[in-house]
Amino acid sequence: MENWGRKYVAPISMASLPRQTVRALFIGNIAGEASKAFLDMDSLAGHLIMAGGSGAGKTTAAMIIAEECLMRDVAVLVLDVSKRWSNFKEKCASENMLKAYQRFGMESSRSFAAEETEIPGDDTHISISDFIESGALHFFNLGKMDKEQYNAFVRKSAQELISASGKRTKRLHTLVIIDDAYKLSPRFGGDAIATLEEARFHLKGSGIGLVLVTHSLTDFAPFGLGSVRTEIWFRTSQAEDFERARKRFGPEYAACLSNLRTGEGMVANLDFNYGRPWFVEFRPLLHKP
Repeated sequence: MENWGRKYVAPISMASLPRQTVRALFIGNIAGEASKAFLDMDSLAGHLIMAGGSGAGKTTAAMIIAEECLMRDVAVLVLDVSKRWSNFKEKCASENMLKAYQRFGMESSRSFAAEETEIPGDDTHISISDFIESGALHFFNLGKMDKEQYNAFVRKSAQELISASGKRTKRLHTLVIIDDAYKLSPRFGGDAIATLEEARFHLKGSGIGLVLVTHSLTDFAPFGLGSVRTEIWFRTSQAEDFERARKRFGPEYAACLSNLRTGEGMVANLDFNYGRPWFVEFRPLLHKP
């Protein structure tokens, strides 16, 4: 990719990045390199936070991770207030995405086992732990809930996951994705943060991973600072995120955040690349966008 060395920080220790194994997720290409990018699936049991501005590609990246987990028989539960997660049962037919398949070494689109439950605002009796099914996605559409009901449902669901965590294991078997998670932050009038932090702590070593998709890593300061194993940063204009990246990784990494294109992310996991972030161009979707 063009502008390597100006847009991205190099060099990257390719040997220390996640490698292709049966437990590795193919998420795209290493930005600026002719190499595939992988994410260690079991690292997601240590949780993931994805942050960036609107239209930066974070929800699509979360869907790519969900697709890869489904193909490895992981159960995926999604909580969101929009219809963006409704199309997993249909193959991708987008010409733009299909044209990009060759560049990522992809051959054909596919559909996935998926179901949707639309939950009325006054109905919180549903237990999401009852919907855990290996290799299948269940989308809980919370669009009819107001902010208070939405936060209450997430708090209840987090407690249910804690109760269902059971046997200790380092192998991911269930992934729980909360899109538009900023609605749970005190910065936006939410109050589910304490329960999410409790879930993060108790789910460690349970094989259940949490994924928060939000606007800024500072939306969940207690949850996101040093307690989540993997972070993926997308293009942002948030001064707090620039400052956090500068303090943690250095000014050269912070400077990259405003230059990332849609679908590019800076991945950080202290277990890889000697603790330094690396840059990924995420692959196209397999299901209908």
